[in-house]
Amino acid sequence: NKIGVNTKGYNGNPISLYKKPNIKSGLCGGITAETPVSIIGCEGGWLKVKHNQITGWIRPEDQCDNPATNCN
Repeated sequence: NKIGVNTKGYNGNPISLYKKPNIKSGLCGGITAETPVSIIGCEGGWLKVKHNQITGWIRPEDQCDNPATNCN
């Protein structure tokens, strides 16, 4: 229930959230870089996440894979 991940930081640019685990699916929103999000699903390397009222898919390269840092 409580598993999560942080998004990577790219000079303050927001992280894109996609409708499906594919960049061709289109965007459904974005969230601020270095934001903790709740994981609600996965497919391949993509994560389906929720933050506040936004739900979408994060590309593998936008996920922080080291919980001890903010991936900057």
